[in-house]
Amino acid sequence: NLSLTEPAANSAAVLNASGFDVQVGGNFTINSNAEYTPGTNRTILNGTGSQTFTNNGTITSGLYKFFIDKASGTTTLGSNFTVRDSLGIFSGTLFDGGYTLSVAGNIYTAGTHSGNGKIVLNGTANQYLSASVSGNPSLGNIEITNTSGANGSIVATLSSDLTIYSLTI
Repeated sequence: NLSLTEPAANSAAVLNASGFDVQVGGNFTINSNAEYTPGTNRTILNGTGSQTFTNNGTITSGLYKFFIDKASGTTTLGSNFTVRDSLGIFSGTLFDGGYTLSVAGNIYTAGTHSGNGKIVLNGTANQYLSASVSGNPSLGNIEITNTSGANGSIVATLSSDLTIYSLTI
């Protein structure tokens, strides 16, 4: 488990990844008065069992690349997250826990996204969704608010709602 917790009164726990990848095999919790600065790294949740990812503190500028790469098990979000670049669900399940995952870049899935929350494509340039041609990739609620549009090669099950606020064909 990785937990960023305030070490003493009036001080903050800070994890500055300096662009280096952060791989977490257990739970990842950013407590209040704690800060995670990913820079241009990849934040990868890759444990084999259940994992949670919760932010009650600060993620400076949002996550850069956020990847779920689990041989088995589910990663559950415990808060809303912003991803400045790409989201990859390479294997395993991302359960959104009713929260919103806002993504400004591209999305790739070979795994499963589920839950009553949603993935919002909110970039300013055209975004691309792609899915593996093998296995059984699945996406839950997807919302597109990007005025430049989104396209892709999806060979995946859309298991819930698709909401489009702006569409370019």
